[in-house]
Amino acid sequence: MVTFTEVMKRNFISSLNMMEKIMDNCPDDLWKTINGGFPFWQQMYHALESVDYWFRENYRYVYDDETPKVWKSNKNVTSELDENVRIFSDVLSKAELRQYLSCIYEKTNIFFSGLNDYRLGQPIAENNYEFTYLDVINMQVRHVMYHVGHCICILRSHAGIEIEWVSHNER
Repeated sequence: MVTFTEVMKRNFISSLNMMEKIMDNCPDDLWKTINGGFPFWQQMYHALESVDYWFRENYRYVYDDETPKVWKSNKNVTSELDENVRIFSDVLSKAELRQYLSCIYEKTNIFFSGLNDYRLGQPIAENNYEFTYLDVINMQVRHVMYHVGHCICILRSHAGIEIEWVSHNER
């Protein structure tokens, strides 16, 4: 019998696989183009950094530069999709974001290895009973897929590129 935890991991990994397909299929000129207020690459970076933050092991950190990340760029960029903090002096390349995505795949495997169906319903942090592990996983699936959908729309509208749906860990 498949556990609920396995189903959640499978669905989350599928959302990352969709993101990987988008990165692989985005034309270089569109990668840097601002659509919907932000460059294409920044949408990807934003979604990955959110996973990096929420799938962390230690919740004593607040959301700031002290929060440990599995990958950090030395470039002058931000993952924040806020028009007041946009920084466009540098661009993250596809290779850099693929490297980050690779780290996120690894972090996801580690995150899920510590879970079981019982633990999914438990608070993710001792001092925060508002979010269970299941809440956080579902939130990240929705968040990644929101940006996947946004980027698919950009690819279709500006480059005529269709991205096939990925399910059950297909790549």
